[in-house]
Amino acid sequence: MTSGNEHSDAAPQGVNAAPEAVPVPPPHLRIVLDTNTQVLPGAADSRALLGGSPLRILHLSPPAEAVFNHLREGRSIAEAAASTNRSVRSVGRFTRRLLSAGMVHPRWPVGPVDHARLTIVVPVYQRAEALRRLLDSIAETLPEGVDVVVVDDGSTDDSSNVAVSFGARLVHRESPGGPAIARNAGLAEVTTELVAFIDSDCVVRGDWLTPLVRHFADPGVALVAPRIVALEGGDVGGDSVDSGDRGDRGDRGDRGDRGKTLRAYEMVRSSLDMGSTEAPVVPRTRVAYVPAAALVGRTDVLRDVGGFTASMQVGEDVDLLWRLHALGHFTRYEPGSVVFHENRTRTGSFLKRRFQYGTSAADLALRHPGLVPPVAVSVWSAAAWALAATLSPAGLAAGVVAAAGSAAALPPKLRALAEPRKQAARLALRGHLGAGRQLASAIWRSYLPPALLAAVFSRRIRLVVLAAAIIPNLLEWREKRPAVDPLRYLGIRTADDTAYCAGVWQGCIQRKTLAPLVPDFTSWPGRRGSPTDAIGSTAETGER
Repeated sequence: MTSGNEHSDAAPQGVNAAPEAVPVPPPHLRIVLDTNTQVLPGAADSRALLGGSPLRILHLSPPAEAVFNHLREGRSIAEAAASTNRSVRSVGRFTRRLLSAGMVHPRWPVGPVDHARLTIVVPVYQRAEALRRLLDSIAETLPEGVDVVVVDDGSTDDSSNVAVSFGARLVHRESPGGPAIARNAGLAEVTTELVAFIDSDCVVRGDWLTPLVRHFADPGVALVAPRIVALEGGDVGGDSVDSGDRGDRGDRGDRGDRGKTLRAYEMVRSSLDMGSTEAPVVPRTRVAYVPAAALVGRTDVLRDVGGFTASMQVGEDVDLLWRLHALGHFTRYEPGSVVFHENRTRTGSFLKRRFQYGTSAADLALRHPGLVPPVAVSVWSAAAWALAATLSPAGLAAGVVAAAGSAAALPPKLRALAEPRKQAARLALRGHLGAGRQLASAIWRSYLPPALLAAVFSRRIRLVVLAAAIIPNLLEWREKRPAVDPLRYLGIRTADDTAYCAGVWQGCIQRKTLAPLVPDFTSWPGRRGSPTDAIGSTAETGER
């Protein structure tokens, strides 16, 4: 950056600028730090940021630090630019870099949004009563005049009549085509700037739409998703167009304790719930995808990319998000907006859905090479845990040595910090513990068939497989505190993972590929930085 009273269009030094083609955020945008972002002492009296997903270190030169301090104190991009004598564009590009890294999050001015900018598209298949419930909740939460398009994907029940009774525009398909085709049919009818997709087995409450629409003040944002949480109470019944589950007529839940237990499990571990922390949606990060049960997107962008892939019955939402990311569009996860989803509480339907989710891994791995590894950890972590898994004194000792070796080799990557050795030890420990959980999960969600076969011949492997099911899941139970005892939680979680793994292998067989079973050990200290391994942190020291 230049000094004195001159303005510069270069991004503040110390942070890689976003590409010129990427739109900068609007001048009135303000930001807040992510809860995990730390401001640490850097070398030579500078500051560095540690955080984001993937975890990284960004060194701030004095000019960049000055801009950052103003943004951190709650000033807008325009105000920070004026206070530091920088151009709005340079501060905007700097802010984009921080937003893309997940180190900060946007804050928009409070106020009403223009609902006329948006059309709601509801795909439905054999869920007349659920559709009635959803349309009633939409009518209660949105002003009159909001355009609603219902796509009846070949239902034989009363779904079409329900749509007409609520004044929705009806698109009736003669035969079922699946979730992607149904949503695309609705997208074709949209004439507004924005489109909201909401599945028929959802319920909306309160001011759910405003937090989502505000994000579109950023010209770079193409899609925003709310948090999807489990809907309490009984199931209405019928099939959800988003599940790909076309043969199950009516999921009214298991009776007694079994249905209550599944409901309690889904309340804390629904596969549609991305958690309470906002984030950019980026492949191989903490929020790698968001479900299409509820999404708001720019109509023209979604049409330009061809909408949802029509041939995909499961995983079409993940595919869309990753295609948008590859083209340079931004997607946000906004848990400040909550949509309620009717989850399965009948054992057979619950396991069938998990199996179906697993089958999508093969198709996604072929469409998006390298983005669906069952495990992505550094070779140091993999070696340390593999040695420890021998359960021998020599193996455990060698595992500790391998783990310590990563900490010893990490300080050069952290030269932007004032105390690289101290931070290296902390990051190495964090990375190894996270890698252990990944590896344990991969045994049950990806490698269970060969693991069980090997366990037949080895007592040590039997113990490792058993430990992989018990230890991390008990820790998870303690963290989530579900309304179910730990023994039953372990049982459901094991069944969940087993069903998903069966789907992964079924998809591999159908697609004749092993792509979703290939692990990624190419993170640091190799040339590639792992997006999911803390030990592979990218140290960015400020290209000039």
